[in-house]
Order: sequence, then C-alpha cells, then structure tokens
Amino acid sequence: MTALLTNGIDLSEYPQLNLQVRAPAGATSVTLQLVSATQGIATRTDDITTPGVWEELNFDFTDFSDITDYEQVNLLFDPGTVTSFTYLFDNLRQASSTVDPCEGVTPVFNLLDDFECQRNVTYTGGADLLTAVNNPEISLVNSSLKVGKYADPQDEWSALVLDFGQPIDLSIYNQFRFKARSAKEAPLMVKLQGGTSPVVEIWTNITQIDEWVQYNTDFSAHAGENHTQVAIFFNAGVAHNTADDYYIDDIRWRRGDYTACVLNFETPLDLFPNWKYFANGSIVDDTPITYANNPAPNAVNGSSQVAVFIEGTGGEIFAGGYSNLEAPIILPAGNRTMSMHVLMDHAARVVFKLEGGPNNENTGDNFQDYTTPNQWQALTWDFSANADVPYTRIAVIFDFDNVPTEEKTYYFDNIAVANSSCTVTGVNDISIERLRLMPNPATHELTIVNAEEVQLFEIVDLMGRRLTLNQSLGQSTAPIDISGLTPGMYIVNGYNRDGQLIANGKFVKK
Repeated sequence: MTALLTNGIDLSEYPQLNLQVRAPAGATSVTLQLVSATQGIATRTDDITTPGVWEELNFDFTDFSDITDYEQVNLLFDPGTVTSFTYLFDNLRQASSTVDPCEGVTPVFNLLDDFECQRNVTYTGGADLLTAVNNPEISLVNSSLKVGKYADPQDEWSALVLDFGQPIDLSIYNQFRFKARSAKEAPLMVKLQGGTSPVVEIWTNITQIDEWVQYNTDFSAHAGENHTQVAIFFNAGVAHNTADDYYIDDIRWRRGDYTACVLNFETPLDLFPNWKYFANGSIVDDTPITYANNPAPNAVNGSSQVAVFIEGTGGEIFAGGYSNLEAPIILPAGNRTMSMHVLMDHAARVVFKLEGGPNNENTGDNFQDYTTPNQWQALTWDFSANADVPYTRIAVIFDFDNVPTEEKTYYFDNIAVANSSCTVTGVNDISIERLRLMPNPATHELTIVNAEEVQLFEIVDLMGRRLTLNQSLGQSTAPIDISGLTPGMYIVNGYNRDGQLIANGKFVKK
C-alpha cells in the first residue's frame, strides 16, 4: 500500500512513526518504508505481538532523520508472505523515538562509556555536567555519532569522577584510555583515588585543539593497590573565569603491552581477541577459529585447552589464521623471538608473522620446521632482523606450500614473547564450584546468586562457542541480560581475577 507525501516529511524533531494495527491470526509483522528521491528507501519493521486486537507499532527512523526529500510512504503487511488476510490500521502519526536502540546489546566489560549503548560506569563527580551529544567533528580518530560533553566549572580542581565501587583490578587491564576534543590548550591530569592506597596523579598537556586526540594513561605500576575511582581533570590546576566545554568519548581500560605470554587459550581474556581464518578455501574468510581440550597432553604442553586450526580444501598455499590483539607485542632487546606450541599429524613448514606496526610494518613470512608428527613441539621464530616496533597482529600459516585434498586439523597453543612461560599456575589446586542460577529456565535476565569471587562471567553454547562476556563487580548476586540469546541450553563459566575457572553452571533460555 502506497501513499504520496505531497509536502514531504520532516523527521528532525520527531523521527518515529507510530501506527495502530489490528492484525488477523497468523500475522507476524508490518514494514513501513519511506521513499526518498535521492537517497532511496529507508525501511523499518515491527513485530505483531497480539493478533486479533489493536496494538501500536513503532517505526524508528532516527538513523534517517537527516533526509529531507521523502515523497512516498509504503506499508507492507507480512512482506514476503502470500496471504489473503485482512488488516485494519489507523492513526499513522509522528512521535519522539520510543524504540530503545540499545535493547539486547551485551556490555563490553572493558569499555566504560561510548555515550551510545555501552554506558557501563557510574559517575559520582561531574555527573550533572556530563551529557551525551552529537559528535561535533566526525573524523578518522573518532567516527562515533554520539559523544560526551563535559561542562568544566569555573574552578581549577573540578573533575569527572568514574566510580567503580570496589578496588580496580589493574593486573591486566591497566591502560586508561579515552578520546577528547578541546577548544583550548590546557593541562590534563588523570588520577587514581578512593580506597586506602595513596592517590596517583599522572599529568600531560592538551596541545592539539579543535580535533579529536586519543589519550592513554599507564597505571600498570599500581596493580595490586585498591583505588576505587578514576578522576579526569581538564585544565587541571588552572583558575579560569569561563565555563569550558570538553568533549570526551570511548572511555575504556586497555590491557598492558604484551611482553611475556601473549595467549594460552585458557582464560576468557586469552580468548577475547578472536582468531579468524584467511584464504582457507572451503572455510570462509573471517570464520572464527575455535578452541578444544588438549588432544595429546605431554611434557612439552600439558595445557587443558588449545586452539584448533582446520585447514580447508581448495585454499591458497598460504591459508592461515590471524588475530588482532588488544595491545601491541613488544619484543625485548637481546631476545627478539616469538614461540608457539604446535601439534600436527605430519611434518610441515609453519609460518609465524607479526603485522600491524605503527606504520603498517610487518615481519614478512618467518619459517620454522615442525618435525614431530602427533606430538607437541615448541617452535621459536627469530625476528631480530626485523623493524624494532610494536606489532598488533599475529598471523600463522600451517603446512605452507601445500593444499590438502581433505580438511586437516592442527592445534596450536602458548604463544609467547622471548620464550616466556605461558603455564597457568595453581589450576589443579582450584575446585570448580557450582553456580546457583535463578530463575532457571529464564527468559530475559539470569541472576547468579553466589558470585562473590568471580571477576568475569562467560556464557557459551553446548559447542563451546562464547556468546557473551560480562565483568562482575564483586557483588554477591550478579544479573546477566540473556534477552539476546535464542532458546536453548547454555553454560555459564565464572573466572577469578587470575583468569582461572572457579565455577560454572547450566541454564535454559526460554
């Protein structure tokens, strides 16, 4: 059904269209389209939840509100389905958006605030002076649509204070990072405070004005202390007689640089930088690499969990896998090597490559021979002849030069800098407790009752594929949003601050 918009429609203030519908039994959805002469068709769909009675459907066109030449509206009832149903509809009108664009979004545990859907921290200082606004300058540094605007008061020591409610764990994620945009040069101070440890102040200067700049504060030297707050001071220590606006975005914790063990595939933090395939024939590019129990533990590698590489048929001779890391690898002077444990069913050449330098440097293909079929072997690659820069991507290629006629399965584990150890200590001394999950079955939210010692919760399906990762705040009960999961059975794994599995449990999503 089509109607012409002879006077167009302005969505700048009221971007949502609401429609009352009385649909017959068996109806499932209604689609509304706005047709622009220059931008094409904008489409939104809403589900029918109560066939046989009147209900209001909502079509949020916020993402298309800047288009000004809409000339036609289309209504499609159960599009793609051949039916002879009769639908009643009435009162098509504009309104403010009521559709929550963040519904079902899973929190990213180390992303504190992106001023869009990841609002994962509490502000106790400056909260009334911080608002989410449109990005004043979309750029390569910051392409976000929404950012924070902090109205700095007319004094030298006002701050934006992030309160974590418990001691901040800086053992791994100890780089405090955010983007900021300032209209003036000013001193900038980031401070660890709260708790009983002495305060820590780290100073820098804002020198680039009217553009987005990423700032990073290294708190790695303060792991094990018990600060509970981070405070950001714009124009710190300077008295001023104007209220200045500063823009801020993408506030997060980033892990420290990799200088020893990079990945051992034992903990959620090690699985977080997903490995993906490339040029692998029957296995589509960017398919995630999976993990499994160690199929042949021995004295070389007794790890309980390892990464699985399946070499597809019809791929390239350089078919492999890669991982974009959360932090750069730093190779130390005097031992600029990388090591990895490998298990294959035949002898082969194995390539290890470092990529993603600050100026796109890469090491090129570095070869080592795997010579112990069906047994774990520790291989070491020497990068002393390559550029001495931080690298942010790993690529591995198994059985270089050969393409199998049937899929082959290989295993790899314990990727480390300078032959460092990746052994997880004390795992065998930890008893795995049963998590108490309520309600079970659950529909929208699952509550974990005995959550006190757990730092991270991971939800996996019965194939072991991770679906969500949630950080715990140390409270005795922890709610987890499961509304985005499809019905079925799942496993919740709980890990302590050392990344060791200490509890798990099963639940059913209805």
